[in-house]
Amino acid sequence: MFRHTRFLGFVFDDVVDIHFIHLYAILFFIEIGIMLLIGRMKPLPVPRIFKAKGKLDLEPWRYVLPVSILLASCVIAMYVIFSPIGLVGGISFWFWPIMFTLIGVNIVSWITASKLLSHWYSKTLPS
Repeated sequence: MFRHTRFLGFVFDDVVDIHFIHLYAILFFIEIGIMLLIGRMKPLPVPRIFKAKGKLDLEPWRYVLPVSILLASCVIAMYVIFSPIGLVGGISFWFWPIMFTLIGVNIVSWITASKLLSHWYSKTLPS
């Protein structure tokens, strides 16, 4: 059982010994119940009606692939940094090769998006 500070840990830590994910599930259903109770006790005077505001601009964005790769590699880098490979167990042999690989993948994806994919995007995007 994790012994870190959490809301229900102060109340239920000595009573029950369940995983914190299960405590989050319990909190989720308690919060849903509170929202339903407030909605039942004090409803809006006039119900909200969704009004569509028009068409959305759905043109493809040139940098969608490199930015997606950048975000995914940032998540991977955070896991590596705070794992036993990185700062937790002391920086291991595999830390720098993994980091340089992530940086290399990002550089290649940005170059690919700016040069190779620009021909394809020039056909689909208005000038």
